Amino acid sequence: MHFLIKKLSLFAIAFAMLPVAAMASPVGEAILVNQNAFLDRGGQRVELIAGADISVGDIVTTGATGQVQLLFQDETRIVVGSNSRLVIESILFNSSTTASQFTVSTVEGAFRFLSGNSEKSAYSIRTPNGTMGIRGTEFDFTVLPVE
Repeated sequence: MHFLIKKLSLFAIAFAMLPVAAMASPVGEAILVNQNAFLDRGGQRVELIAGADISVGDIVTTGATGQVQLLFQDETRIVVGSNSRLVIESILFNSSTTASQFTVSTVEGAFRFLSGNSEKSAYSIRTPNGTMGIRGTEFDFTVLPVE
């Protein structure tokens, strides 16, 4: 019995040491990446590549020559332009094809948003100056850096 408790304790410690992102389920993927794009997850920055999973809490950042297209499970697409930063805040799926909540934050940069299969009321885009509710299906917008 003592051996079993010791094994379970070691398992609990090992599980607790996993990065939070390792336990997060993907909500989408990067389907197109043009150079100079990065993914920040759990305090670590890696170069973003096409096919990489995107999870809640991830931050997508592009440099002067970077551009990224993200495709989410509900078919929503977000294009992140050059010199931009996007935070995947909260996405709750009702099923594999619709979300009841879809919230991202745009810190700065240029973006193209194409809504997917979810109800329009599920979508929300936060900016440094306010929050947009989405009622259309496709639009471009720019967020200027806060000074």
